[in-house]
Amino acid sequence: MKFRLFEEFTIQTNKSVASVESIMKNNVEPKLFVDTTWGPSISKDFYGIVGSDCFEIRPVTWMRNSFIPIIKDKIKDNQVDITMMPNGSVLAFTIVFIASCLIFLINSLLASPSPTVTSFAISIPIIMSVFAYCLMYFAFKYEAKRSKKILIGVLGVYYTLSI
Repeated sequence: MKFRLFEEFTIQTNKSVASVESIMKNNVEPKLFVDTTWGPSISKDFYGIVGSDCFEIRPVTWMRNSFIPIIKDKIKDNQVDITMMPNGSVLAFTIVFIASCLIFLINSLLASPSPTVTSFAISIPIIMSVFAYCLMYFAFKYEAKRSKKILIGVLGVYYTLSI
């Protein structure tokens, strides 16, 4: 089991680059300056930017969800190389939270008067750090799996290769 906060895989297809680009343009709402891509006003599956041989998109949801992955890809001959990664602000918040837990851990180690107090003081920031990472990891993986299923359905392919 890989505990990375991104996911990479390759979709094999028998479609040409132009055909994949056309399918993605038909299923991707252009990204707006103001993010209003939630609710019943969006009729497409994704929103973002579709280029000539690549795209950067996100799935459309009916609610706000910070764990929805950013999907980036490169379209080559008969394959689409896809990378899913978490939103930058969510990743930054997780890093700051875990770093503050580690600072609290170091402070507890330096200021503790006895070993029994130290073991209790150490356990709190460790548990908080593990909880924050697990929350981020499992929420992202759940949303990445859902987004992968939608993307495969849009492209009309039946199998993928994991990297």
